[in-house]
Amino acid sequence: YWYKNGCLFPDMLTVFIAIDKCWKENGCLQILEGSHKCGRIEHVMVGGQTGADLERVEQLKKVLPLKYVELEPGDALFFHSNLLHNSAPNQSPHRRWAFLCAYNRASNNPVYEHHHPQYTPLTK
Repeated sequence: YWYKNGCLFPDMLTVFIAIDKCWKENGCLQILEGSHKCGRIEHVMVGGQTGADLERVEQLKKVLPLKYVELEPGDALFFHSNLLHNSAPNQSPHRRWAFLCAYNRASNNPVYEHHHPQYTPLTK
């Protein structure tokens, strides 16, 4: 989805930091291991959110392992911007809060303005 924000290269990552315990019971993060190597996959609206093309994802599920990322509070997962990931609905009584930080290289400044800020050099 960063592609649509004008970022030309996948030189980005996200850090998913667990505030609460994240486990299968409360719909923890799931990843398709190695999917970041598949290149950019078109994203469309799926269930009111931006999501990867479901047909392509179903084909990748046949050849890539699905991993449940179970985390304790304070654990973190660093992952590439092209890694396919999702989480199941939390239908448990256990809260599943997480803090996500997205990073982009300064050299990968979006080519047009949008709702995310452009790169601004830090003046020391």
